[in-house]
Amino acid sequence: MKSTDTGRWAEGWPWRTFFGIWLIYLLTAQGRIGLEDASSMLNVSRSVLSGSIHVPEGYLTVVGVDGRFYCHYGPLTSVLWLPFVIVGRGLHALGAPPTEEQCEELVVSFVSGLIAVICLGYLCWLWRERGVSSGRVRAGLWLWGMTTCLWPYSRLPGSDLLMGLAVLAAVVHFELRREQARHLWLTGLWLGLAVLARKQAQTIVPILGMWMFWRCWEESRDQKTAPVGLSRLWWIVTGTVMPFLVQLTYNQLRYGSPFIEKYAGVVLQAPTLGLWFERIGRLLFGWEHGFLVYNGVTVLVVCLAIPSLSGSTRRLLALLGVLLTSQIAFLATLQFWEGGVCFGSRFLVFLALLAALFWPEVSFSGSSRRKWLLGLVAGLSVAVQLLGVLVDPLTGFRRAELEPGRAHNQTIGLALESLRVLHIPAGRLSSEAANDAVMRHPPFQVPDFWWCQIRLFRLICG
Repeated sequence: MKSTDTGRWAEGWPWRTFFGIWLIYLLTAQGRIGLEDASSMLNVSRSVLSGSIHVPEGYLTVVGVDGRFYCHYGPLTSVLWLPFVIVGRGLHALGAPPTEEQCEELVVSFVSGLIAVICLGYLCWLWRERGVSSGRVRAGLWLWGMTTCLWPYSRLPGSDLLMGLAVLAAVVHFELRREQARHLWLTGLWLGLAVLARKQAQTIVPILGMWMFWRCWEESRDQKTAPVGLSRLWWIVTGTVMPFLVQLTYNQLRYGSPFIEKYAGVVLQAPTLGLWFERIGRLLFGWEHGFLVYNGVTVLVVCLAIPSLSGSTRRLLALLGVLLTSQIAFLATLQFWEGGVCFGSRFLVFLALLAALFWPEVSFSGSSRRKWLLGLVAGLSVAVQLLGVLVDPLTGFRRAELEPGRAHNQTIGLALESLRVLHIPAGRLSSEAANDAVMRHPPFQVPDFWWCQIRLFRLICG
């Protein structure tokens, strides 16, 4: 289904759409870190600029071979943040208030929005190669940019979106250009970067690798060119070498052995069968973390595309099904199966990106009901995503903890925090939260970047 209409490329990409979405991400940025895991990765960036990789002791640190504390996360996010930390320090040196650390956090908080826009760029490339019209491409960009978790996650510095970008980029390079060696090498590189971004990718990359092996083997068998299939796999493997060596070196520096991995707070459990199925149900349908609740548009697009799927896209659907099934089953066995303090199903954001591969297959011809249905679900999804944009999940989570009997309930926490944002009294909880020792310290008392803009506008307008 590859497009032969080269005239569409002469029209250029929808740069205004990209700029509009990026501007929204920029203006609704959080302006700070807030989360402990992101703070731990930011400490690695600061340490690297000081000539080391150890970090201060914290909740998500592990003890290394030298007795010092190290961040257990992959190094890619910390390396990516290095130039942004330098820019933040430069802003503070030029007189930007208030502290150097807060200036660093401000600049770093814009990185996730940039990663989200790059994800949309890969989707645009894929759709144009599949022959999708310019109007349909723009509609798809607004759909995935505003009605999926891409928007609220563009506010949260961390590794979730970065791993999602790596997985998406690997699949897109393989799908569109697997006859070219350099794109196969980039496929392998992105797979390796996914592992460097997030340890969760260690459960995703093997499935993608087997799927790519299957595709190459099928094509070489059909064309009776086994050496071609093997050479394609060889280029993918060579692309993973550099990230693999980086991970081994990073392990050696931290733990004294390239093959030792340590995890802080990540524990596999053996839940009862009933509890395991309960977790699976909540990961799929729950109001707090349900994938179908927070990614309704992507699920609907896949369902609408099923009647039009051909052989190659049916294989993609099988891949998506295997990834969803394996990840849900895996997450249900983790101690922090719900994703901790987060908005929605952050562990599955990469699946929402992969679902965009089916956007070209959706047909709206002769059926206005499909357009109305998609518009209705998109409107509801925007309202859901706005909850993650207007309300800080961390603050809401903490407020929920202060209410007896409702600890760790994200839905209650977001509702209570919404009341605070709207200046509606929340009864006894408001006074308890105001007197709580934790709530009196950053990041709970630091307003979002976009709230600061509103206050500044009010000051200017009197």
